[in-house]
Amino acid sequence: MAEESWILSASGAGARSFHQPDTEFFSQGATGSVGVYRSLVPKIQLGGRVGGTWLPADETPTGYDNSDLGIGTVTAMMRVRPLGNQFQDSRAEGLWLEAGGGPAIVNNDVTAAAEAGIGYNFDVGDVTVGPNIRYMQAIETDSRFVSEDVRIGAIGVELTFGDSVKPRQRMAKTPAQPQTTIVNNYGTLRTVDTDRDGIADSRDLCPEAHAARSEDPNNDGCVDSTAKASGDDESVVRLDEPVFFDTDSSELSAEGTDTLREVATRYHAANGEWNTIRVVGHADRRGAFDYNAELAANRARTVKAGLTKMGVPSHKIDVSTWGEAMPLTEANDQMALGINRRVEFIVEM
Repeated sequence: MAEESWILSASGAGARSFHQPDTEFFSQGATGSVGVYRSLVPKIQLGGRVGGTWLPADETPTGYDNSDLGIGTVTAMMRVRPLGNQFQDSRAEGLWLEAGGGPAIVNNDVTAAAEAGIGYNFDVGDVTVGPNIRYMQAIETDSRFVSEDVRIGAIGVELTFGDSVKPRQRMAKTPAQPQTTIVNNYGTLRTVDTDRDGIADSRDLCPEAHAARSEDPNNDGCVDSTAKASGDDESVVRLDEPVFFDTDSSELSAEGTDTLREVATRYHAANGEWNTIRVVGHADRRGAFDYNAELAANRARTVKAGLTKMGVPSHKIDVSTWGEAMPLTEANDQMALGINRRVEFIVEM
């Protein structure tokens, strides 16, 4: 998985009290803060902010030693990024919402305060920058505002640093060590034998050809003159109608539903000749290996549920996942990534 990042933010804004009676005393001022956050997962960050707010007085409130209003806050914050996902390089980019609370000093009085904010940051290289709206409420401990809490709104700009994540490092692929496990219906790992000839794919030189073990190590698992096949190749058929999915999604599209309808129609037309439909999920290579395995498994489960609703018996459908391990193409453009996000059908007669 990608290493989550520490994020440093700085913000400045125009501020104004927006409730009676202190709107009569203070005019528009300014607020600023710095914050440090730790990204726990792409959507959630925890941290803290130190801020200060100053509002100049229009007229001196009764009982005030200082004509201006000064507020300092130290707050623990939780920030949520509803649109965040693990495929983004930045953990500060996009829409965010946050809330928190902590101690505050209102002029010379120590009290408590709560803060909330919403904003949208744009990636501009090594930093992100964007507008935000903030709200702060400090508990009033005196009667200077007729026992009303201080409420201040602010509109400004936030700048963040250090928000990039490190992509996970991939192991180089070698023919000697192919991926040999998939997730079955019960969520557990099992050895892969695609052609079910008793030779695991990690040792099978022809993993999709149902053949007996060969005495020739250079032809093991392949049909040739020295090795008689233990089954008919035509008993295993790969359908040419894969179902494709959007990025980081296991929901069926309209096109995917049409594909399932076609597969279900072919199953019913076979009149019981199809013994098992193997539904195999795949993902593109963005994101963590384990995450992609589970995402591909969820896609396969979605397809199984769709086929079941269309009358294909559940016990006839075997769900498994290759995750990112079996791409159709090694290219990295959007079209290639889309082709690799798929569920395939293998029918056993």
